[in-house]
Amino acid sequence: MLSRERQLGPVPARVAHAFGHPRQPHALGRALWCAMRESKQCSRCREVKPLADFTKCPRYTGGYSTWCRTCHSAYSRERNKTNAAHRRAYWRAYSEPRREHIRAYGRQYCREHLAEFRARLNKVPRVVRNARERVYEWVKLGKLTKGPCTVCGTTQGQIEGHHEDYGKPLDVLWLCAKHHSRLHKGSTIAAMRQEV
Repeated sequence: MLSRERQLGPVPARVAHAFGHPRQPHALGRALWCAMRESKQCSRCREVKPLADFTKCPRYTGGYSTWCRTCHSAYSRERNKTNAAHRRAYWRAYSEPRREHIRAYGRQYCREHLAEFRARLNKVPRVVRNARERVYEWVKLGKLTKGPCTVCGTTQGQIEGHHEDYGKPLDVLWLCAKHHSRLHKGSTIAAMRQEV
């Protein structure tokens, strides 16, 4: 494991002398020294990355987290998978006694923000709203069934309908939320299939 000196380079003399002993710089000097740097080593993956790859965290020396964003994301995904049953049980135990309060709050919030909802809805063209409502109704009535994602084939999670032509409301491509989002951001179905 690299020492702190070898990770970030030697402490500048002006920082060491201004804030403490030359060999043991004061914590404030260390923070200033880290702030002057443009990169930092992640303590999890050990890669040296630019400061933009670290979240700002004032309680750490230098004002940045010790793990990079990639490592944080990987850890969170892994932790959520391993603790999924525990988290579901916790939230069920939390929400059951408060169910009426939560519903009342939701109804009140909707009443207070009805004008905002209507304004946002009016921005969506009528033909788009009609197509979405038709698909929703037909799925609810059982006349139309949701299929697997046309890109990855998954049936788990949220499966959404995508319209290539809103004039044909029942001509729907079924996509998982991830691939539907990517399709609207400019990716193509053929390109996404090659990735899978």
